[in-house]
Amino acid sequence: YDFYKYADGQFAFLIADVSGKSLPAAIFMAMSSSVIRTLSRDHKLKPSDLLAQANNLIYEDSESGMFVTLFFFHYNPANSQIDYASAGHNDQIWIKKDGTYELIKGKGAPLGVLPNGKYEGGSIIPSDGDIFVLYTDGAIEEENESHEEYGLERFVDDIIKRRDLHPQTIAEEVYETIMKFSGSNDQFDDFTLLIFKFNNDFQFSKSFKAENKQIPLLRDFVYDAIKVRKLNDILRDDILLCCDEAATNIVMHSYEGINIKNPIFTCSVKFTDNSVQILLEDNGKSFERDNVQKPSLEANIKGERKGGFGVYLIEKLMDKVEYQRKSDKNLLFLEKKIPAVYNTKS
Repeated sequence: YDFYKYADGQFAFLIADVSGKSLPAAIFMAMSSSVIRTLSRDHKLKPSDLLAQANNLIYEDSESGMFVTLFFFHYNPANSQIDYASAGHNDQIWIKKDGTYELIKGKGAPLGVLPNGKYEGGSIIPSDGDIFVLYTDGAIEEENESHEEYGLERFVDDIIKRRDLHPQTIAEEVYETIMKFSGSNDQFDDFTLLIFKFNNDFQFSKSFKAENKQIPLLRDFVYDAIKVRKLNDILRDDILLCCDEAATNIVMHSYEGINIKNPIFTCSVKFTDNSVQILLEDNGKSFERDNVQKPSLEANIKGERKGGFGVYLIEKLMDKVEYQRKSDKNLLFLEKKIPAVYNTKS
C-alpha cells in the first residue's frame, strides 16, 4: 500500500498485490511502486490515465512475467469526492454509516501484463462516518481446518458490526477474528488491510506573514480553496474582497505599535452544506468594533476620511460576521451562504 499527500490538501492512496514470492517479487513491487509514486506527483492526472501510463512503463521493464494488481484512489477533501481506477485488483468495500455497503469496482488488466491497457474507474462521494476498506485477497482466502474460506461476506459482516469503532481498532479486531477463524498462527497468504473513516468536517488552513505583499498570496489561497464549489463571479468576488479587506486590516492595524517578532496571521476555509466559512486569526492588539465609525461613502471617495470602509464592506457582503478575543488572539469569523444551485460539491 502507499499514501501520498499533496500540498493543496488532496491526497492519493492505493492497495496493491504482486504475483510471485520472495526477493524477485519484492524487487518488482519496489520498481512498480516507484513508477506509481512518480506519476502520482501530477494529481490532476485521472486514476484511469495514471494506471494506463504506469502499465506501459512497468510492461517495458517486466521480463520475468510478474505483474501487479492495484486499486488507486484520489481524494479531494474540499468536495469529498473520490476518483478511482483498478488494475485487476479485487473489489474494494464502501461501508455506509447506516450499515449498508457497496463494492467498488474497476476494469483493467494487472499492471505489466499487456501493453496499451485500458482502465476504467469512477467517482463516489462518501458521507460523514462512512468507512472505506482496502484489502488484498489474502484477507478473505484464509481457510480453517475444514478448508472453508473466511470469505467476503463474513469479512464485510465483521467490519460492519464494528463500524462505530476507531479504524485502527476495527483493523486489529478483524485481523484477530480472521486468525481465530483459521485456527493457526500461520497465514495461508499474506494480506494487507487498510480502513479509512471519513470525516467531512474538513478545512484548509494556511499561515501568512503580516506583510502587505502577503495579501495577494492570501487571495490565491482562498481562491484555490473555494473554486471547487464553482461559485458565480459575484459570490466568489464577494468572498475574496472580504478576505482581502480583513487581512489588510490585520497587516495595517493589528500589530501596529507592538513589538512582536515575525508577526503572522492564519486563514482557515471550511465548507458546510450551504455555506463557506472563513476564520482569520492573529496575535495582535484587541480589535474594538465600537471604535470603528460608520464610514461616509462620499468622504471616503474624496479621500477626506480614512478607515472603517473595509469593516463596512465585510459586514455588508458577508451573511455572518463575528469577532472574538480569545487567549490573546483575535478571531474573525466570516460566513457566506451558498444558494442550493451551487451546493453540488462538483
